[in-house]
Amino acid sequence: LQRLAAEGLTFEWAIAPSAWTLPSHAAMFTGRPASALSASWRSPLDGAHPTVAEILTRHGYATGAFVANPFYTHHESGVDRGFQVLHDFRRSRAQVLWSTTFTQTPLVIDILWGDRAPSAILRALGRFDLRPRSEPQSDRRRAAEVIDEFLGWQGEQRVPFFAFLNLFDAHDPYVAPPGYETFFAAKPTKQDIYDAGIRYMDDQVNRLARTLAERGVLDNTVIIVTSDHGEQWGEHGLVNHGNSLYIPVVHVPLLVRLPGATRAGEKVPAPVSLTDFAATVLAVTGVTDPRVPGGSLLSPNVSAVVTETEALDASTRDKAPAARGALASIVSDSLQYIRNGDGTYQLFNIRQDYAQETDLVTSPAGCAVAVRLDALLRATTALPRTPPFTEERCPRAVTSTGEAKR
Repeated sequence: LQRLAAEGLTFEWAIAPSAWTLPSHAAMFTGRPASALSASWRSPLDGAHPTVAEILTRHGYATGAFVANPFYTHHESGVDRGFQVLHDFRRSRAQVLWSTTFTQTPLVIDILWGDRAPSAILRALGRFDLRPRSEPQSDRRRAAEVIDEFLGWQGEQRVPFFAFLNLFDAHDPYVAPPGYETFFAAKPTKQDIYDAGIRYMDDQVNRLARTLAERGVLDNTVIIVTSDHGEQWGEHGLVNHGNSLYIPVVHVPLLVRLPGATRAGEKVPAPVSLTDFAATVLAVTGVTDPRVPGGSLLSPNVSAVVTETEALDASTRDKAPAARGALASIVSDSLQYIRNGDGTYQLFNIRQDYAQETDLVTSPAGCAVAVRLDALLRATTALPRTPPFTEERCPRAVTSTGEAKR
């Protein structure tokens, strides 16, 4: 990725549209805010707005999607709309086995994949939980397989193509790719395995770029590398993603390599939103469609970036912010302001305080900024449906004469 970045643009503050997979992809492909779309924990992306793949297909592009996420980018997710070719689940005996209801129960999963100690097996048998899990297990597809499928398809194309490659090797459930198990530690932690997945994907992206170069295709192709969300590893007492809008979840990598490596090594320090992904793709292809809002990331002209995530299921016992309601945040220059679903508000200087340890919303100066950012955020999204943050919430400052004032 560093080599690709040296040949293109690096966006230092790219912000994902949402905190988890489906709404982020839906926003990227349609150019619409996550809260304006149907994509949610329980519903796929519908056909209310065209996707960039649908538009490019109508303009003569070959379109293909090659995805590894078995939960939210498959053929029932809605993000496949417009792609002429879709590769999602593996066609294997293991996938057939995992596609049965019985093998998706905690009883079977705990015995097959849990601690193999006799006591653990006995506990699983004692619980005898036969309720199928909401996120099913799958015969995992590795990046090498996804990229092989894409390269096979690309080699057959005789017209311009648009391809979507979804890699899953750094995603929960964390399983190190073969040969990378001890890349970072002899006795790897979950985070070591996560990092090993990133290292493995980096090798595979290198192979992808090298093959396109050998075919004489690379310098006539736009490559965009990004992520639909980040991951938490204990920050604010949280893990995984989809449960907050803190920076580890929404600050994502983004690099764009243009044909001929134009604008090589350029860095974009301003915050940008991946909601402008669709507009960017259309801009570089020269295709126009008024139904896709936003502007090109190659000439960003935004003052603030909004991201949102819906509430977790009401039955969850998670103490995460999203367990208390939907969330929305706005990033403007060095600041991130968050509206929580429980009626609380937060403000952080993310450039000086990346760990977000100091909440500025209670300081007089920070509170005034929060009032302004709250108004900007509410003008963009209705989430969450909590009272406005107004000056009445700001603490009173004390002058040198001891007089209190707003």
